[in-house]
Amino acid sequence: MERANEGRVVYSELELINNSIQYCVVKTRDILFKEYDAVLNNKIKELKNIEGVSHYEDDKHDQIVFILPLTPQQTKISFPDSS
Repeated sequence: MERANEGRVVYSELELINNSIQYCVVKTRDILFKEYDAVLNNKIKELKNIEGVSHYEDDKHDQIVFILPLTPQQTKISFPDSS
């Protein structure tokens, strides 16, 4: 990127092509996967709130790793006495 005399920014051809491709990828992803991303974000939010499930976020690889318990979760249902 070079600075022009009048304060405007002048991009090289490769920078312009790269920026255009990045913009197209972001817009295409938004169009194709918007609903899918919303569902995944909801599932991630719910998994983070489950007691016994831990997680860590790896920003370098853009991933979230969930660690599930080794023993099955026990659901306790209390039925009222039918007396």
